[in-house]
Amino acid sequence: MDEVIKISDLEAGARVATAFLLKDKTLGDTKAGKKYLTLVLGNRAGQMEGKLWDEAELVDSQLERMTPVKVEGVGSMFRDKPQVTVRSIAPLKWTDELYDLLVPASPLTKKELTGRFNKLVSSLSNRHLKKLARTILDEPGMLDRFTAAPAAKMMHHAYVRGLMEHTVSMMEMASMLAEHYEVQAPGLVDRDMVVLGAMLHDLGKTTEYEFEQGIDISTEGRLVGHLVLGIELLNRAFDKIPKFPRELSLRVKHLVISHHGDFEKGAPVLPIT
Repeated sequence: MDEVIKISDLEAGARVATAFLLKDKTLGDTKAGKKYLTLVLGNRAGQMEGKLWDEAELVDSQLERMTPVKVEGVGSMFRDKPQVTVRSIAPLKWTDELYDLLVPASPLTKKELTGRFNKLVSSLSNRHLKKLARTILDEPGMLDRFTAAPAAKMMHHAYVRGLMEHTVSMMEMASMLAEHYEVQAPGLVDRDMVVLGAMLHDLGKTTEYEFEQGIDISTEGRLVGHLVLGIELLNRAFDKIPKFPRELSLRVKHLVISHHGDFEKGAPVLPIT
């Protein structure tokens, strides 16, 4: 298998013969009524369009979105963007090598991110909040999904380990700002609450996205969304912790459910604490 193509460097006339992730496909009609196939082809270096003009309907029926494919064709430019005219395309089976080639990942290693994350969780002094954090992380499969999940499909941190990279960054900034305001106005900010809130705010994305075979939105993500999934996660944890203070549980839930900031950005309630 050829090495990953840096899509931004693809030149017109260049031969293409490598694997891509088939992110999307759409059948269209030319002005003459002939079917053609528009493909969105990606790898860890980016994505581009491909056009297939021959036997489009047959090829379309043989391909599935978010699966690896072997593409042979010729590079071109269309509206100043790289594109490939596809001569042949065939499905491939996932392998570890293909996963590394095709799925973008954080430049930060799992070991580095988990080390920084565990240090932040250990720094929580409120015993109820620390117990809550540990209970959530002990849920079967949670830590594996949390350390691998993307934070988005198209927007920020849209790559493997993106969710943990984003979360660790938010937790570190929350801690830094809380410590700053403690000097300026002692007692004004509850550091444990804001650090835990940063940890929890996007944790529903561990089930909002599928990422075992490329990044896509899951059924739960499309129908429920990560805010509600995060609250469900919290409720399961609260059920496992006897006598967790009710007001504290509501304040934690409020941080998660209001973190988009305003109604236009999808917050069901506005931040009030």
